[in-house]
Amino acid sequence: MPGNANLAPAERDRRVAEVYDPFHGAIDRFLAARAAPTLAVISVHSFTPVYRGVDRPWQIGLIFDADERLARRVEAGLRRDPGLSVGMNQPYSPADRVFHTLERHAARRGLARLMVEIRNDLIRQPDQQASWAGRLAPLIEEALGGV
Repeated sequence: MPGNANLAPAERDRRVAEVYDPFHGAIDRFLAARAAPTLAVISVHSFTPVYRGVDRPWQIGLIFDADERLARRVEAGLRRDPGLSVGMNQPYSPADRVFHTLERHAARRGLARLMVEIRNDLIRQPDQQASWAGRLAPLIEEALGGV
């Protein structure tokens, strides 16, 4: 991020204290307070259909590291729809340094983990968001049964 380049140490510390620490502290508290055992941590994001002039053909991407349990099970469910283009470690991968939250909160606890990226032009409207939630929720629930 250009806006984070060459920050003075005091400004970096301020940003960490204002944004980073509270965000990760909230996740730690949430996971610690769960009554039921936590099986996985799943993060959901969106991505642009075109990045730096390059079309991104996927409607959804599943981002995963060495632990492929959730990704492969969710992928199998998504691939039942022949019209759906699923990117595996697309449009990002852990090598792009986008997996920090899942490494910190899931991998270190030995939990299954998955990052879901949905193309943002497909979730602009509430009905589109509900449609994706309805599609993904049963696949994730089914995938968690094998964890």
